[in-house]
Amino acid sequence: MGSLGTFLVVAAVIALGGGAYVLARYLARRALLESIETKLFLVRIPKPKGDNQPNTDYKNEVNVFEQFISRLSSFRRPFVCEAAVHHIGEEIHFYIAVHRSYADHVIKTIHGLWNNASVSEVSDDYNIFNPEGSAAAAWVRQAEHFALPVRTYSHLEADPLFPFLGGFAKIREVGEGAAVQVIFRPAASNVKAKIQHYLHALRQGVPLPRALRVTSPPGLREVSVALSPKRLQEEEEKKQQGVDEEAIKLLEEKISKPLFEVNVRVVTSAPTAREAQDILEGLTGSFGQFAAPTRNGLKVVVPRNPKALINAFIFRKFLARQAMLLNSEEIASLYHFPTS
Repeated sequence: MGSLGTFLVVAAVIALGGGAYVLARYLARRALLESIETKLFLVRIPKPKGDNQPNTDYKNEVNVFEQFISRLSSFRRPFVCEAAVHHIGEEIHFYIAVHRSYADHVIKTIHGLWNNASVSEVSDDYNIFNPEGSAAAAWVRQAEHFALPVRTYSHLEADPLFPFLGGFAKIREVGEGAAVQVIFRPAASNVKAKIQHYLHALRQGVPLPRALRVTSPPGLREVSVALSPKRLQEEEEKKQQGVDEEAIKLLEEKISKPLFEVNVRVVTSAPTAREAQDILEGLTGSFGQFAAPTRNGLKVVVPRNPKALINAFIFRKFLARQAMLLNSEEIASLYHFPTS
């Protein structure tokens, strides 16, 4: 953790009093101990020698990262991927942070998928914060029900990473910094079963909004409840409208890949609050590309007081209350290693 990260936590603790001070000190210490168990790696994927052409096969590039994510689906602890520009310098760095017990496996997996990859352990955490400036932060949630997928790289005409890189490129070399943080862990096994229940209801002709309220296995009470209000009229409409094949296809797409709980955060820093906010808006605007009329979308949430969110970013804490449900293809669309 960088020195400013320590400062922010200490400042928050000092602002409290009495028992709250003791509790905050304990929680900060526990978070610090957990962060010590994490290893941070800087990852670079150079282009093959002699290849000076721009990479037009971005789908293959993203697909390889999707394979990487899929190979992590059997591990319990969260993985952290970050893209960052430090508060001094203009290079965009790509990091992955993992529990120390997973480190060797992750390094071997990276080299297995990208045989020319450079993976360097970072002993002193990087710093995006201007020590005399201001910071801004946001987190991302799904706009609609978690079972609906967002638009992914396979449905886009350009690399979804490009808009983020464009936002990073506008950051000044000295005094400004930013990071996009993606934390993911495997979803509980019953989540896929829930979506399969929704699919069963859809195949019976239940409209999508009602199908997404089904909570029990197929054939039990909830399917009939979904059809119960004005049942005869509903069933007549069902016959006229038919089965929602498009909704079925979307939910099948969602569960065709490994599922994860995901936190996404964007944190920025600059000499002034307005400048930090401008950088934040430039980066978070990139999430709009993942929305589509029949699909899910991503909504950016900007808290009035960003301190708690910045603290979660610094300590790389997974927050269940801010989690989205995404599959490996959706995550790889949000973040992947570029070929430099």
